[in-house]
Amino acid sequence: EAGEDMSEAQVFVVTVLPVNDPPTFDAVPIMLVQNGNAANTFIFARNLTAGANNEASQTLAITWKWFWLYFPEQTCDAEQMYRPSSLFTSDSVTDEEGSGLCQDLCDADPTCVFAIYSSRDLFPCKQARECRKGEKAFATIYETPRSRFFKEPTLMSGVDAETGKQVGIVTFDIKPSAKGVFQMSTFISDSGGLSTATGSRSTSDPVIVDIVVQSRNQPPTFTIPDNTTLTASSGDHDFPGFITDAGAGVGECLCSEGDSCVDEYAPECHNLSYALDEVQTLTGRWPSSTALFTRFDVDTESGNISLTLAQYWSGTFRVGIRATDTGNDITGGPEIGGVNSSVVFFTLVVKTVNEAPAYKHVERLVVPETAVAGVRQQHAYFFNITTGTGDVNLGDLFQVTFSIVSSSCTSAAYADFSCDSLFASPPAFAADGSVTFTLRPGQFGTATLLVRPGNTGPAPPGDAVLVSAVIQVADVNAPPTCSFPPALAVVESAGALRFPSFMTNLSVGPENERYQHLVFEIETALFPAELFDSPPLISPDGTLMMQTGDGRHGSAGLTLSCWDNGGVTYGGRNTNGQGPVAIRVFPKPKVFSVEPGYSALRGGGTVTVRGLHFGSEMSRGYWEAAYQHLTVFVGHEACARTEYVSDSELRCIGVPPGNGVSAITVSVSDPFATTPLVLSLERNGTLASSFAHILFLASGPSFLAIGSHHVALVPEAAPPVLPFLNLTAFLESSAAFIPPPTAANNSNSSNSTNSAMSFNASNATMMDEAPMVRNTTLELETLFRGIAEYLTGVLCTNRTRAQQEEAGVEALCGALPNATLPLAVLCNITTRFPLGNASSLNTTLFALLCRPPLIPEIFPPVLRTLDVGVSGVIRAITEINGRVFAGGSFVGWRTREARHIMAWRNVRGEDGVEVEPLGNGVDGAVAALARHGDLLILGGSFTAALTTRGEPVRCGGLVAWDPVGHDWVVVGRTPLYGSVAAVRSQGGILYV
Repeated sequence: EAGEDMSEAQVFVVTVLPVNDPPTFDAVPIMLVQNGNAANTFIFARNLTAGANNEASQTLAITWKWFWLYFPEQTCDAEQMYRPSSLFTSDSVTDEEGSGLCQDLCDADPTCVFAIYSSRDLFPCKQARECRKGEKAFATIYETPRSRFFKEPTLMSGVDAETGKQVGIVTFDIKPSAKGVFQMSTFISDSGGLSTATGSRSTSDPVIVDIVVQSRNQPPTFTIPDNTTLTASSGDHDFPGFITDAGAGVGECLCSEGDSCVDEYAPECHNLSYALDEVQTLTGRWPSSTALFTRFDVDTESGNISLTLAQYWSGTFRVGIRATDTGNDITGGPEIGGVNSSVVFFTLVVKTVNEAPAYKHVERLVVPETAVAGVRQQHAYFFNITTGTGDVNLGDLFQVTFSIVSSSCTSAAYADFSCDSLFASPPAFAADGSVTFTLRPGQFGTATLLVRPGNTGPAPPGDAVLVSAVIQVADVNAPPTCSFPPALAVVESAGALRFPSFMTNLSVGPENERYQHLVFEIETALFPAELFDSPPLISPDGTLMMQTGDGRHGSAGLTLSCWDNGGVTYGGRNTNGQGPVAIRVFPKPKVFSVEPGYSALRGGGTVTVRGLHFGSEMSRGYWEAAYQHLTVFVGHEACARTEYVSDSELRCIGVPPGNGVSAITVSVSDPFATTPLVLSLERNGTLASSFAHILFLASGPSFLAIGSHHVALVPEAAPPVLPFLNLTAFLESSAAFIPPPTAANNSNSSNSTNSAMSFNASNATMMDEAPMVRNTTLELETLFRGIAEYLTGVLCTNRTRAQQEEAGVEALCGALPNATLPLAVLCNITTRFPLGNASSLNTTLFALLCRPPLIPEIFPPVLRTLDVGVSGVIRAITEINGRVFAGGSFVGWRTREARHIMAWRNVRGEDGVEVEPLGNGVDGAVAALARHGDLLILGGSFTAALTTRGEPVRCGGLVAWDPVGHDWVVVGRTPLYGSVAAVRSQGGILYV
């Protein structure tokens, strides 16, 4: 109970010994560009600490040394250049020994440059150069960057101005050629001490700091002479070896240097090229321009220069040659400040050579004649003058001269003319190119002066060029004269037209202007181009020529004027003004249809002619309510009367008798529309084969036929073919178609009458019972008188008696005025002297009388078939009021509605003869037709007639057609069922 269970306290001491932690920092790489600023200061370390937090009071010191790079041996490709087989040239020294020896040597020698690599062509397999020490030689692959700096790096601690924190600062000076990555092995030491027992460390682990120098291209270098002298306009020159000492730039290699140049940081060498860069003018007037040379070539390998001087250039020039390398893509271009070119200048002196002057001059100096004596005139002749041909510097040395070598003068008014007659004082030229002279009053002409341009300097090389200077003293022109009609009318489709003497009263002016000539000008005020195939023009003799287009008509407005070539200078007049000419091209009448298109042989009745251009202000040139001077011809015979209805319709009232198929012709003839230039404006329009004088009608399978007499003369002889100069002559020529008498002799002629012939056929109908050939009586006395008058004019009137005797017509001329010669004599005379200009009527009739007696022979009637566009047989025909109706068993293939019945009125369309359907026809064959009053009666084997709407009219075999109402009518009160074979109307009763 009295014991103690706790001992006395024992004391021990725990001593915590201080252990110094090594300092730390973060390395900052240093980045710069080759050949930048010579002095460089950079932050290389941040976050500097002495160690633990309780060591913040310690002081720091920074040391460093170069970090030696080791490049292990690599294998080179076969195409790469030589690489040593061993790293060392002596096998007595190991790799480690060699490294140590080289490092000690370079550390001890600040100028150590031994450990550098060889040709960049072996990169990356670099050949090591020898590093020597004592007697031993070996190669190394270690490198020190010391040789790349003017001043090696100096390291210290400092404060960052931006953050206020402690940083490491390095300062160094690097050479312009330095490039690549250089590494410093950097250490920081603190004041905390070093103890192996406690493990204290005062020095940090080494930290590598990179100094990265980015390569950039350096400008190339070369040398050229300072001065060169040439002669102006001397052409081509060669300068061997003009460029020397070429280099790619600081620290860079040219490919041409080979292994002698080492740039271990560039895998490729540089190539150079040269070019003319700049020309600066130092003396003279030429501008600064590379145009001094027309050619400037540099051979890169040899440095030779070949150039050609531009013509005429002289003076003193500063010429720059630019060298350009290929280093931008190798070592860095302008984006980092790389420069791949440089310019070197030399002075070029081009000596002056005298040249002939250059100038321009007027082709002809024209001045007016003068009325005042003694007036000295001065005019510019030569201009744009330079003292030399091209060298602008010659103007500062010499003055231009113009010397007259010879002179000659001419005048249009005089055959023999001298310069003394034209000039009171002769022409002379000044240095500024002007010419001075004094004219004689009232004289005009042309002076030709032979002038030699030059200057006051020595004679230039080559022959002198002479200039022909022309001074024309102009006559003041008087206006020409001419006259022309205000209007001209022609007919369309007239072909090429010529109107002689269209322009009259032609004169160029007074007598002294007789050397001039006239020119006619046509301006178009209203000119449809399609109106003419060849537009109007006027020949020098005043003849108007043109050609209207086929089928073209209308109006054209022209403005005519005449001009001479005397000019208008100095108040002269070369025209007398202008005036309008209206050209009217009248259309020919056109015939489109004739209704009805046939009549009996005896003619008579009325025919409607439809077409265009019968009478209107456009087609006739004037307006009239009912136009006159219109004639419708059936064949060659005129209608008894032609009635104007409209511009598109006429009526032939009183159709002339005839036989067979004829043309319908419309003739327009306004007698007051003729002029001395256009003697006739008659114009005709014809529709061929559009009218028929029918003896009888016949029908058959698929056709209608026109029957007519045919009269032939044996032997057959055609009447003379005469040119129809106008419509009157054309109408007179119709006598050629009058059937001749049966016989003719020198005293009388007999008449013959032919009876009508009938064609008896079941499907034929007679159209006329009048004779086909009309009686013709020739009035021989009138005929003989006309022929005698013609022969008198041709053979006698314009001849003297002696000339008549010489021609052998004296006796004839005595007998002709009495017209007593028998017909046989007249026939003999007209054989020797054709009646070319006689009345065509007399000519034709006389030709008929003088041929051998003809015997007419009348043949049976002739049929002219008409294809009416049906398939089948036409069995019955009849005529009602100008229309022929045909029925049978047929179907129309051109006019499909023509079923078994149709109407025909001799109208032709584009496809042939046109027929008219009656409604839509009937549904069976038609056997008989008859006229009953104004109705057409049809009989046959049909049962219904069809309207145009296709509706049937049940009629049996008998039905009527109303030509006025254009509709079917049932005959009787009820249809007549059965077939009808014949119908006839007589006395108002229809028989079936």
